Amino acid sequence: MSVSMQHIEIKSKVRAILCFGPATDVTGMKAGEYYQVVIDPEMVSPGGEYIRFSAIPKTEGAEVSEIHGWQRVAAITVCEILDEGPESALGHSVTMRAIVKE
Repeated sequence: MSVSMQHIEIKSKVRAILCFGPATDVTGMKAGEYYQVVIDPEMVSPGGEYIRFSAIPKTEGAEVSEIHGWQRVAAITVCEILDEGPESALGHSVTMRAIVKE
């Protein structure tokens, strides 16, 4: 059993499940390998290599990320998008590695 991955472009704020590194056949065998986060294209660094996750919601009732701080975009794999909001008002996007669902 192999895990297929591709790059996806995220143009809106999404709530997603992710893991660090590329997904493999044994990813998820240890507890705590998956995290729920809010991926916000407007929180990508000017060079596009880093994204900031916030554990503190900006507004009341907003989703909270289980990861906090700057992370390398190339070090993350999106496992599943749970839901998404409207496209970025500023036209920002981020390209991330994601698992292909078969």
